[in-house]
Amino acid sequence: MNRFTLLMVMLCLILSACYRVIAPPQLAEAVSISIVSNEARLVRQQSLLQHSIAENIHQDLGWHIHPTGPASLEISIGEEIIDGVAEDNLGITSRWEVSIEGQAVLKCAQGTWSHSFSSVGNYSNRADEHSALEIASDGVARDITAWLETLPLTR
Repeated sequence: MNRFTLLMVMLCLILSACYRVIAPPQLAEAVSISIVSNEARLVRQQSLLQHSIAENIHQDLGWHIHPTGPASLEISIGEEIIDGVAEDNLGITSRWEVSIEGQAVLKCAQGTWSHSFSSVGNYSNRADEHSALEIASDGVARDITAWLETLPLTR
């Protein structure tokens, strides 16, 4: 191979790693996203998670989200785990980690699939707790969107 051919092959490999080679799966029906079980103790977790999932699915997959959609994405949220992950020089906890996990079930005309998810966010004080929940919710949303992209739906 000459240098030009090698350069073109490398360029194609780099671009294919950055961009989708095929279109994301399409769903011919609108999707409702509902929380069917919520064991979370942190009040904001449900709304942040539902919003992040809806936003990611709409932006990344182009799916239409509607509260009464015929397809449904049912989310079960487990109880979050809050652990101290760092201490100051006096042995007092100075950083916490909030872990959220649960189950997602997609039900549509093409079938039913389920997926377990989990994600974490870190914070240093009560004022940062909301940010940690947003980070964890965004992680779950990316995980669920990536899972939905692998389903054998119409492309």
